[in-house]
Amino acid sequence: MQLKSFSVDRDADQPAWYALRVRARSEQLVASILSTKEFQCYVPSWEDRKTYSDRVLRAQVPAFPGYAFSRFCLTERLDVLNTPGVQHIVGAGAAPEAIEECVISSLRTAFSGAKRVAPIGYFRGGNRVRIARGPLAGAIGVLVRLKGKHRLIISVDLLQRSVSVEVEASEVVLEQPGPVNAAACGSRGL
Repeated sequence: MQLKSFSVDRDADQPAWYALRVRARSEQLVASILSTKEFQCYVPSWEDRKTYSDRVLRAQVPAFPGYAFSRFCLTERLDVLNTPGVQHIVGAGAAPEAIEECVISSLRTAFSGAKRVAPIGYFRGGNRVRIARGPLAGAIGVLVRLKGKHRLIISVDLLQRSVSVEVEASEVVLEQPGPVNAAACGSRGL
């Protein structure tokens, strides 16, 4: 068996958000174990209600099944990889790739402030907008109109997955002219 190796860049001591591929239906368990190891974790999820003839069950359903987000330095990656349920750190080949801070902030804002967040097919393109006021203030994404309603699309490019949340068009301001650019998102931060 040959071990994969990669070079640790000069920012290895700077904490960043990374996507972790985890065992099926273990997202919350991995997040709680990593939290006990004092790593920041985030698993965006919503409550799902299933109605049966004799009862109603409520369960937290992850927005990105099989993935959890964690903030750590690359020098601590072995502690993360040795966590039960973690399969690998998502990246290009053997090199982990960080997720922009503004993407995680936008996901947190959307899942904490919106009434309904829904999965949507991976969406890439359009002009970046920012929610200026209201419960979703600060969230960044792409504004689209679906079925007569305005929706903010937040995409995690590394996972090629997106979620959408309904917004009022009057709360939206153009963040930057031109198409969505991940480098611009990472340099701005929130």
